Amino acid sequence: MVKPGFAVIALGLVLFPLAASGGVEEATEAYQRGEYAVVLQELMPLAAQGNARAQTGLGVLYEHGQGVARDYAEAAKWYRRAANQGFAKAEYDLANLYQYGRGMAQDYVQAVEWYRAAAEQGFAAAQSALGDMYLHGRGVSRSYALAHEWYLKAAAQGDADAQLNLGVMSEQGEGVAKDAADAVGWYRKAALQGNARAQLYLGDMYHSGRGVGRDDTLAVKWYGAAAGNGVPGAQMLLGNMYLRGRGVAKNEDEAIKWLRMAARQGYQPAINQLALAEQSRAAGRGDAKAQYEMAYYLSMMGGSQSQVLELLHRSAGQGYPDAQYDLATLYEQGDALPQDLAQAANWYRKAAEQGHAVAQYHLGLMYEQGTGVSKNTQEAWKWYRKAAEQGLASAKSKLKK
Repeated sequence: MVKPGFAVIALGLVLFPLAASGGVEEATEAYQRGEYAVVLQELMPLAAQGNARAQTGLGVLYEHGQGVARDYAEAAKWYRRAANQGFAKAEYDLANLYQYGRGMAQDYVQAVEWYRAAAEQGFAAAQSALGDMYLHGRGVSRSYALAHEWYLKAAAQGDADAQLNLGVMSEQGEGVAKDAADAVGWYRKAALQGNARAQLYLGDMYHSGRGVGRDDTLAVKWYGAAAGNGVPGAQMLLGNMYLRGRGVAKNEDEAIKWLRMAARQGYQPAINQLALAEQSRAAGRGDAKAQYEMAYYLSMMGGSQSQVLELLHRSAGQGYPDAQYDLATLYEQGDALPQDLAQAANWYRKAAEQGHAVAQYHLGLMYEQGTGVSKNTQEAWKWYRKAAEQGLASAKSKLKK
């Protein structure tokens, strides 16, 4: 992948070959100290004299607004002067500006031209970027074979992005035969260099056992590395591993910590998972409403019926009226539980006494019909009236008869 901010890390490397020049040596040391005004002062005369490394250094300062106001057009001017002298780093940086349309109109064809110029000089980041352009068909006809070729050149120099992309191509069979083991090898090379996406993908390979023996402990290790690098998907997956106790001791608090980190980045799957995890934790700690909501979620998701019923009983036993009503319905219908009309009436009553209108109506029906309780019209009408007072249409209809 092309890194638009790549230049910011490399000014010292750009200038280092000129260390014999006092001005550049001082500029390099000043840059490392964050004294950008001093860097500008030292580089400007050298750049004006046509020094390509100094010109590239000025381009970096203008591109990133270091010691000067950010000015992409000015950055492009200095990069172009150095690039026209064949300086590979400037060619790469100029290509990036064309690629992203910074300081100039976006132009993939020009980006490819300058990436190629730098790539043919062996500049690894440009080789990787040129691979990206072939992979996505930007400024050139799409060619998996040429993308793979340029990625290989960059990867041989240790470029982590190229190694990652070679792994993806091997895993997906793009331009090469599908080979999960080869993908694992490339992901590992990039992951060991700290590439966060490679760390995530390597964790996935260990978790699923593709191209490598399944090992949840190593999956957790690599998910953890990617999560620590701020990848929300990895943070969510790490949270799930803690939630389920896979590859690591089960720990709801640790799970929720990582899910929250991902959720704070707006990662919707993590937001959903966090709500469920917090609900599960609350249910486990005896929160009746959470127990009921967990029971409802599990029933909708086809979860274990025994677990659903256990949560319903626990919630109802703590007096949560919705759980009491649902439990009564199950006893009345004899579906998930053996039919027991006396138990149904008992749970309808508990919910009804807390003002649950539908439970009040059903309790009225049971008294009217004499199911689960002794028939008692007066008691039936009492419960119909309570439900009707809350606006329940079916109860109002009963009272009109």
